[in-house]
Amino acid sequence: MESERWRFLARRPLAAGLLLGIYPFFPFMEVLPASVHLVYMAVGGLAGVRLLNSLMKEFWQRLLLIALVFFIVSLQMFYFINLPDALVRLYVFIAALVGLGLCSWRAVVNAREGSPLITWLFRLGGGLFIVVLVAELVGFFSFAEYLFRASLRTVGFTILAWLGIHIARGCVEGLVHSALLQSFPLVRDHTKGIIRRATGLVAVLISGVTLAMILMVWGVYDNPLASTQGILSWGLTIGSRKITLGLILTAAVCLYGAFVLSWVLQGLLLQDKSAQQKVGHGGQQSLASLIHYALVFVAFLLAMVVLGIDLTKITIMLGALGVGIGFGLQQIVNNFICGIILLWERPIRVGDYIEHAGQWAEVKRIGLRATRVLTFDRADIWIPNGDLITRPVINWTFSDRFARLKLPVGVAYGTDTQQVLNILMEVANEDKAVVQYPAPYAFFNGFGDSSLNFELRVYLLDLDNWFTVYGRLYQEIERKLREAGITIPFPQRDLHLRSVEPAMLDTSVCLVGGLQEAGFKGPSPR
Repeated sequence: MESERWRFLARRPLAAGLLLGIYPFFPFMEVLPASVHLVYMAVGGLAGVRLLNSLMKEFWQRLLLIALVFFIVSLQMFYFINLPDALVRLYVFIAALVGLGLCSWRAVVNAREGSPLITWLFRLGGGLFIVVLVAELVGFFSFAEYLFRASLRTVGFTILAWLGIHIARGCVEGLVHSALLQSFPLVRDHTKGIIRRATGLVAVLISGVTLAMILMVWGVYDNPLASTQGILSWGLTIGSRKITLGLILTAAVCLYGAFVLSWVLQGLLLQDKSAQQKVGHGGQQSLASLIHYALVFVAFLLAMVVLGIDLTKITIMLGALGVGIGFGLQQIVNNFICGIILLWERPIRVGDYIEHAGQWAEVKRIGLRATRVLTFDRADIWIPNGDLITRPVINWTFSDRFARLKLPVGVAYGTDTQQVLNILMEVANEDKAVVQYPAPYAFFNGFGDSSLNFELRVYLLDLDNWFTVYGRLYQEIERKLREAGITIPFPQRDLHLRSVEPAMLDTSVCLVGGLQEAGFKGPSPR
C-alpha cells in the first residue's frame, strides 16, 4: 500500500495472485492442451479485468476492456466445444458489429475531447471491424475469423504488456527504495537515475516478448521461441556480411553496459573520501573522465567486433583519412590530444581557479575538445584545450588554496607613517579570515604624486573568500583612518593660463557677471 504503483495489487490480492501466476505461461499457451488453454485465458482474463478496473478511471475504458475479454474467451470456448462453423461465423459477424459501434462511438467522443492519437487508434479498430464484416459478407469466412481473432489478441497482449511494465516499475521502485539498497551511498544518491535506467530496460524486455507473441498470433511464426529467433535474425546483407537485429542489439548492449559500468565506477570513485584526500576533488574528476572514455572506447571496439567489422580495415581507413584530418580537422584533433594531456597531467583540475587571457574563472568541466569554466560574472566560457596547453594559464589553486591579498593605501602628505602602519596591522590582525602564518605585514611603499603610498599584504586560507575579505579590509581601513583624522587625498592639479585672447576674456567676464546677477554664487570675474 505504500507504493502508488502497487496499490491496485494490494486492493485485489486474489486477482493479483492469479494473474501473476498465469502471466509467465502466456507465451506457451499455444502448445498447451485446449482445455488448459481455455482455463488459463478465462481465469487470466477475469483477473486482468479486476486489476485493470482499479487503474482505469473512465467507464468507457472498463466497458471496452470487458468486451475485449468476453470476445476473446468466448471465441476460445467455441473452438473448444467445436461449435458449428455457421454459428461461429454468426458470432464473429455480431461481435464485429458491436466492436464497430464501440470504436465509432469512442472515435467521435475522443475527437471532440481533442485526443488525436486515441481517436486514430479507435478509427483503426473500426476499420479492422469493417474489413471483418465485408469479408464475412463476401464469403471469406476464414480470413474474417483470422483477422478478428488476431486483432483481439493483439490488443489483449498489448494491454497485458502495459500492465506488466506498470507492475515491473513498481517492483523496481520497491527494491531501490528498500532499506538494504538505500544503505549504499551510490544507490541513495542516484535513486531516480537507477529507477529510470532499470525501468527502461524492463520496458524494452517486456516489449520484445510482446512483439514475439503478436507475431506468433498473426501466424508469422509457430511458437514464441521461433518468433524470438526470427526477430533477432532480421537484418540486411552488406557485402558478404549479414548484419542482424540480434547483432545490433548485442552491440548496443555492449555500449550501454559500458556507459552503465562507467557511471557506477565514477559514482564510487567520486564518493571515495580517501581518494579525495589523496588526489583532491579535481583529481577525482579527471580520473573519472579517463575511466569513462577508456570504457567507452573498449566497448566501441567490442561492438565493432560483434558486428563483424574487421578492425584492420578500420585502421587502414583511419590511415587514409589521416591526411584529410590533418588538414581539415587539425584544430579538433589538436584540442582532442590536449584534452587527454589535461586529464592525464592535470595542470588544471575541476574546481581550480585560473586566470586566462586576463579573465578569472573556476574550472567546471574538462572535456576532450574544450574546457568549460565559470567566470565570476556567472558566465560560462568554453576554452579550447589547445589554448590551455599552448598559452600561459595562471592556476591560483594548483598546489593549495592559499591566497595573498595586496591592499595599496594612500594618505595625505604630513601624516605620521608609523601611525598608518600600526592601523594597517591592527586591521589585518583583527580580521578572522586573515591567517597569522604567514603573518600579515604592512610597509611604506614610497612617495606618490599627491599621497604617501603604503601597502598591506595578508594571506587567506581559501581563495573563495578573496573578494569578501578584500572589501571588508578596505572598509575597516577607511573607518580607522577616518577616526584617527588621517586624510586620504585625491589627485589635485593647478591650471596656469599664460596668455588669453582679449575677446575670450571679455566673454568670460560677461558670462560670470550674468550668472552672478541671476543669483548664482561664485568668484568675482576680476
